[in-house]
Amino acid sequence: MKDAEWIADLLQHGLLKASFIPKPQQQEVRDLTRTRTTLIQERSRLVNRIHKVLEDANLKIGSVVSDSTGMTGSAILNVLIHGQEHPERLADLAHGSLRKKREQLIAALQGQLKVHHLVLLQELLTLVASLDHSIARLDREIAERLHPFEALITRIDEVTGLARRGIEVLFGELGWDMSQFPDAAHAASWVGICPGNHETGGKRLSGRIRQGNRWAKAVLVQAAHAAAHTQS
Repeated sequence: MKDAEWIADLLQHGLLKASFIPKPQQQEVRDLTRTRTTLIQERSRLVNRIHKVLEDANLKIGSVVSDSTGMTGSAILNVLIHGQEHPERLADLAHGSLRKKREQLIAALQGQLKVHHLVLLQELLTLVASLDHSIARLDREIAERLHPFEALITRIDEVTGLARRGIEVLFGELGWDMSQFPDAAHAASWVGICPGNHETGGKRLSGRIRQGNRWAKAVLVQAAHAAAHTQS
């Protein structure tokens, strides 16, 4: 009760700042982007599971094909689950620059799928295809809701390390009207990407960042890594 009275007294004297509560339009975008992010993460787990099944069958596709669900990877997997295991014929399905790695593909495809491998691959590929459909649908829905801000998204997309999906997540979490934050430092603090400053006796004890908003933080950390590995 005393705490409540103290908070009420602070409010009467204008010493409390309102919390950041997104408007309904932003909350809807946030729900959509968070669901899409969750589905993308689930898709990554399924793809990793596909790699594990292939490794168990001694098929080292991942060592040659960076994306096992891309054009070449999908073509090879679709033929594999229908019973074709001849390495040379599978290597002929390569697209683009992977055609130059035909010999490496042939060596990577020297394996043998058992019946249970085929069953697992069929189920996993079906789940991946279903997630692809759902993610594409969410992409369209999010793009439609953010269409009024297309010019701003295009401008932000020029920032090294950021991509459209990441920008859409930031719009859902931070919004497109940044006036609720006094400056960039306040926004960074709210997200939770400011290093801690715990010092005593001239010794720094901890620089751990606060918890913050994990959705926006993940996008900004990925953008920073991408920018750091981009040649200027």
